[in-house]
Amino acid sequence: MRQLLRLTIVGVLILGGMSLGEAADDPALRAILDKAIRSHGGADKLAKFSASTAKLKGTIHANGAMIPFSGDLATQKGDQQRIDISLNIDGQTLRIVHVLNRDRGWLKIGDTKVEMDAEKLADAKLEAQADWLATLLPLTDKSVTLSAMGETAIEGRPAVGINASRPGSRDVSLLFDKETYRLVKIQSQTRDDETQQLVSEETFLSEYKEVEGTQQAMKIIVKREGKPHAELDVTELKLEEKLDDSTFAAP
Repeated sequence: MRQLLRLTIVGVLILGGMSLGEAADDPALRAILDKAIRSHGGADKLAKFSASTAKLKGTIHANGAMIPFSGDLATQKGDQQRIDISLNIDGQTLRIVHVLNRDRGWLKIGDTKVEMDAEKLADAKLEAQADWLATLLPLTDKSVTLSAMGETAIEGRPAVGINASRPGSRDVSLLFDKETYRLVKIQSQTRDDETQQLVSEETFLSEYKEVEGTQQAMKIIVKREGKPHAELDVTELKLEEKLDDSTFAAP
């Protein structure tokens, strides 16, 4: 179940820890990336925060039903995440906790806790790194290969995009509103919980709000294989310079 939510939070968190480097030799790509970083608060402010906590609520589409949920999220850089959510299923509450702590991970459903095996841990790391790329500043690293997507339209508004690939990450495509250069759509792949196959995922971001001098999306809609998957509202978001490692302890 942890896959139902983990990538819905992509783009909500502005992580960092890098200064603007030589990410793109192409002037057009450089211009898009520079404008996007400035639009989201600027490199200095984004680099200040390497962690974040949030409160979430929304619905997940599963088996033809819309399941309400609420919960908390903590994340730090590209290798530590904790998602703690409660789902309301036919009047019953089911709590799910997903934790990635560098080289270990756990999933707890109700009272049952399991440690991730090597395969699931590797998959969690891949997706966490893809999430991290979508926070913009990591795109400036020399290990990231960028290419242009060209112009398209998102909700009737012109948008320009960048494709990003990096060893140890899944490829990510980021589309920015051509007027504001806010991130409005993320395209990537995720592993379906039921089929265990990689499927396409589109994440739409809107309703930006200023947080600690940065711009953060408070509304997120996720589609998988073109079908509705989740709607998410961020009700509270705090950016942090650092979270204690105990935040990511086994649940």
